Amino acid sequence: MQEQHRVGSAFRFVLILLGVWVFATQCFAQKPSTSKMENGNRGVLLENLSWDEAEHILTPDRVVVIALGAESKEHGRHLQLNNDWVMAEYLKNRVLAAAPVVIAPTINYSFYPAFLEYPGSTSLESHAARDMVVEICHTLALQGRAVSTSSTQEFRPSNHFPKRPRRSVLKA
Repeated sequence: MQEQHRVGSAFRFVLILLGVWVFATQCFAQKPSTSKMENGNRGVLLENLSWDEAEHILTPDRVVVIALGAESKEHGRHLQLNNDWVMAEYLKNRVLAAAPVVIAPTINYSFYPAFLEYPGSTSLESHAARDMVVEICHTLALQGRAVSTSSTQEFRPSNHFPKRPRRSVLKA
């Protein structure tokens, strides 16, 4: 009985993440920002920037998107374990081309306990998966950035976290 509850909870969690991701993708495609990035209306991948380039691109009104996609989770005998990651990368590239957002590296681990019986599948505890996303958002928010995540919450330093001096930490 407890195992069925865990499987049901994991399934609902995955469905919610997928639903929010699809919703967020549609929102960005329908309402592109009016501000311009250096390369026009295209977004930029955070991992391709140096820290000083990131400082200029990451403005307080810039939206940061964090894609979620398991890179090691079963999908039947017909698909590779990285199917979710491949789909997340595809959607990330669609958003990148359609909206002037900053896209953080894809998070490739999360809470997937229902799949652990299959060789090669991995999972984090639910609190670890949640905390990882929150900490990434917290880190970006402390730098003065608004962050769009897989939840409907938007993190801004003015109403969630204390502001810390950026430059003094980087130059120390």
